Amino acid sequence: MALLALMRVRDRSDSAGSAPEVREGDMSAGGESSAVDEGWLADLMRSGTQALRSEAATSSADHFLSDLAHAADAGADVDGDGVVAVMWEQAGDLIGPASAALGAYAAEPTASLKTSGYLDIKGNAWGAIVLDRRGWVDIVYVTAEDDASSTVVRIARMLAEKEAE
Repeated sequence: MALLALMRVRDRSDSAGSAPEVREGDMSAGGESSAVDEGWLADLMRSGTQALRSEAATSSADHFLSDLAHAADAGADVDGDGVVAVMWEQAGDLIGPASAALGAYAAEPTASLKTSGYLDIKGNAWGAIVLDRRGWVDIVYVTAEDDASSTVVRIARMLAEKEAE
C-alpha cells in the first residue's frame, strides 16, 4: 500500500482563497506534474539540488516565509549565488509539515505551486517547487525518519538576478 500512497495536491483557487488540499491518494507517479514543462523543471531541479545543500538558517513552519524574505532582502546568500535557505525539524511524519508549508504558500497571492509529490517509494521524502511573480523560486524538501518520529524541512529560495543600473 505504501507504494501507492502518493501525496496529492490540488491547487484550488476558489473565492474563499482556501489552502491547497494535501492528502494521500493513489495518483500515478507522473501525476499532476506532467502539466509542467519538463525541460524547465529538470533545469530547476539541478539548480535546486545545489541550493538545498547551501547553508541554511534555522526557522519554523510559522516563520519560514518571513525568514526567507528577510534573508533575501539582507543579501544573506552565503555563496553569492542568489540562494538563501532555511530549515527546521519537528516531531512526527512529513504530511503535517508539508501541508503547513503549502498552506503558507497558498496565503501568498503572488506564489504559485508548480509541482509537488513524493520523491521516493517509501514515502519518506517529499518535495515541491513554488514560483513567485516577484522573482523567486522556492524548492521545498521534506524528509522523515523511517519510523516517522521526526521530519526535517529544508527550503531553498533561488532569487532572480538583479539587473545592473
